[in-house]
Amino acid sequence: MAGAADRARRFVCAVAGLVAMSMHARAAAAQSLGGYLAPSFATPGTGFSSRLGTGYTTAGVAVGDFVVRPSASETFGYDSNPAGLARPRGSAFYDTEAGLQTGADWTRASLGLGLSFANRRYLSAAGQDSTDWAANAQGSVAVGGDQANWGLSHLSLTDVPNSIDNPGLTQPVSYSVNAGQLGYRTSFNRLSLDAQLYYTSTRYANTTSGVATEAYRSNDTWQPTLTARYDLSLLTKLVVVGQGTSITYLSRQPGQPSQNSLGFTLLGGVELASGSFETGLLVGYQQRTYVAAQYGTTTAPVIEGSVIWTPNGLTTITGRLTRSIQQSASPSIPGFTSTTADLKVDYEFRPNILWHTDVSSTLADYTQSGGSTSQLGASFGATWLINRVTSLGGTITFVDSQSTQTNSFTDSVASLQIALKL
Repeated sequence: MAGAADRARRFVCAVAGLVAMSMHARAAAAQSLGGYLAPSFATPGTGFSSRLGTGYTTAGVAVGDFVVRPSASETFGYDSNPAGLARPRGSAFYDTEAGLQTGADWTRASLGLGLSFANRRYLSAAGQDSTDWAANAQGSVAVGGDQANWGLSHLSLTDVPNSIDNPGLTQPVSYSVNAGQLGYRTSFNRLSLDAQLYYTSTRYANTTSGVATEAYRSNDTWQPTLTARYDLSLLTKLVVVGQGTSITYLSRQPGQPSQNSLGFTLLGGVELASGSFETGLLVGYQQRTYVAAQYGTTTAPVIEGSVIWTPNGLTTITGRLTRSIQQSASPSIPGFTSTTADLKVDYEFRPNILWHTDVSSTLADYTQSGGSTSQLGASFGATWLINRVTSLGGTITFVDSQSTQTNSFTDSVASLQIALKL
């Protein structure tokens, strides 16, 4: 949650939000578990963002059938440890971000387009500057009573030294992601089936940072996914998910076995909503078998759970728990089991003043090497909605990272942001 690592995650999430599809969250880490629960099926109006007064929401700019929504922001702050060092060296920084999204929703088809840009510059941390950008498109078309959908995206992102799975980086490393999605949704009375095929191409340049060149991390990933939902009632659904995963690396480090693998995930659970309470819980089993006999097969019980509770009209409490097998960035370790718990509290202090608190914990368990990395993070912030177009926000974050694989470090970030949107 701290520094450049949190900034990279927020950028990927913003890209996904540009066209409102969860595929792009998976595009940057296609092997991740997550996003299987429905985004929200509770009674409209219970979500935190939906409680904002109409005086502070924007309608965008209508251009024919499309609605165009531009946005921009400038952030100034101080990062105590941008390089994730055991002996921190801090620096002031400034972020420049801009985005443009547009979409049209016709009777039997829809189209969404998005473009996003983020640039960070440090005043006294040489080599830690980074620039990210992304472009994406998605669409859907009705086929009788069913729906076919597609998505394409390109992301130019940055891997940062203080990320939890860090292969000895000392400065940011750029990489690109090209992703595609094809899907089809159909219903049979109470039963609905959603078949999706995800393809992700991740490419690292043949440059060196830390202990090794990063080119060995370039890979192609295919993920066919089938999700079945059965309506027990209007707001209660049984959910079953099956997913296959094929990961093929383009190269490997000299003397290291191939990290190519095949795997599958099976999940089952329930989605439930009742008034101000909404929850979903999926539990199951994940397996990954590596081509190299040295790595063998990794298995783990996995989980995806979330809870959204709105005890009154001013407060929203959101909890999330995930556990899954991840592909490691290390050339000598094929993967690890990641467990993440996150708790967020949003409070509407005034109709135009919003408070945010977030506490999270992540554990990366490298079962084959016996090592682990844990990160505990916390953040507190406030946003002042000055008018429909302008907002001013401040955030303080802290992270403590303890690792037997890479550097252990602490990092604190304080920032102030001015944002504009139409």
